[in-house]
Order: sequence, then C-alpha cells, then structure tokens
Amino acid sequence: MNTRFDNYWTVQDICDAYGVVPMTVHNWRNKQGLPVIIIPGRVRNAVRFKEKEVAKWAKKHGKIKVKDVA
Repeated sequence: MNTRFDNYWTVQDICDAYGVVPMTVHNWRNKQGLPVIIIPGRVRNAVRFKEKEVAKWAKKHGKIKVKDVA
C-alpha cells in the first residue's frame, strides 16, 4: 500500500543506506546542504528526506550507497 510518505527517508534510513552514523547525516544537512523537509510537530519537528533528492545530492557529493533501504 502506497502512502504519501513512501519515498521519504528518516535519518536512520540514510544511515542504513550509506553506512554512516546519525551525526554524519546531521553534518551533511547542516554543513553540506543535504535537502531536508521539516514536518512541524507538537513536541518536536520530524525530519524527512526525499529519496530522489538524497540520491541526487549523494551523487553530486561523491557519497556511495552501500545498501538499498526498503
């Protein structure tokens, strides 16, 4: 079943796909311009990444995907 967030990744999805730790993803976001979507929440905001934008950014920055994420 497809939902409107099927092609959105979490920080952990990126960690799994690129073999990095969460701090690396946050550094990519804050220092290297990894595109992010902030979803406002009541307690804290959710951070999501569009899969296609991550792939495009990773290719441009020479990041190698180590495995596919379901």
